[in-house]
Amino acid sequence: MHYSCRVLSPGSTTGPIHIVQATSEAPSTSPNVQQARESAALQLETQAQHVSTGADILLAQKSMLEDPELLARVEALISSGVSAYSAIAQACDEFANTLLQVDDPYLAQRAADIREVGQLWQNALAPFKKMPARKALLCSVRPFWSKTF
Repeated sequence: MHYSCRVLSPGSTTGPIHIVQATSEAPSTSPNVQQARESAALQLETQAQHVSTGADILLAQKSMLEDPELLARVEALISSGVSAYSAIAQACDEFANTLLQVDDPYLAQRAADIREVGQLWQNALAPFKKMPARKALLCSVRPFWSKTF
């Protein structure tokens, strides 16, 4: 048999492989999406308070995350049957692509910020998200490093 996977850490390992059936994604609920959004905003604010440079960028990203139009688009996508996780990605991509249509390098950078905000929001949603309904590969590992990294 052949398995493919996403590598999480460099190096080699040996150990048994366990195949499990993952559960489907939890239903999308507005409280989960809103709580994840608030958690991500708090994370950005906390990071801004503890950095010597770049706080303005973090606070700008927090403002993007708190944009009521972005939340409205995410909730509209969820209402149409899109999962919360996918709705966040799609809404952020739509907003970012709108900025990319304007020929302005500054706005192009803001498009990247919106995508980062979406990833942060998705990560905050992760406690409410279960894995997609497909097989998942788990390994019990005993690391064996062929190189020092």
